[in-house]
Amino acid sequence: MTTKTDFFNSTLYERFFRGFMATLRSRGESNITTLDDDHQRRFANVVSKYKEHRALKREDLRDLPAFFSKSQITGRYKELDDALLLLQNGLLGAQNPYYPEVKFGCSPVVAKSILERYSSIERELFEELAETYLNEQMATH
Repeated sequence: MTTKTDFFNSTLYERFFRGFMATLRSRGESNITTLDDDHQRRFANVVSKYKEHRALKREDLRDLPAFFSKSQITGRYKELDDALLLLQNGLLGAQNPYYPEVKFGCSPVVAKSILERYSSIERELFEELAETYLNEQMATH
């Protein structure tokens, strides 16, 4: 079980979510809807897509987490909620994840500058994962 302390010490998870969220913001997204756990449901699809890439044992993804754990009790990805809490005071400046939506506190330009710290392969992966996340959002609205 991941604790908040474990998450803050896990640079792989932090690095993943910073890149993933920055990609969402760079694509013009201004918030993440958390109402009715919408973000959790959509993130489950992201995890499925991510598993496809990890199953290929790609060496170029070694600086990203090996897996995400869905709680057997709540059905939630604690890593996602921890990331949203962490980002409240981070570069993306998101608001509290227990609100109906979490607004990004940085511009798309700042988000793009964050993404410059990632390899082109990682940025391509984040783009694909963001597309998965956003396509699910469009299908539900």
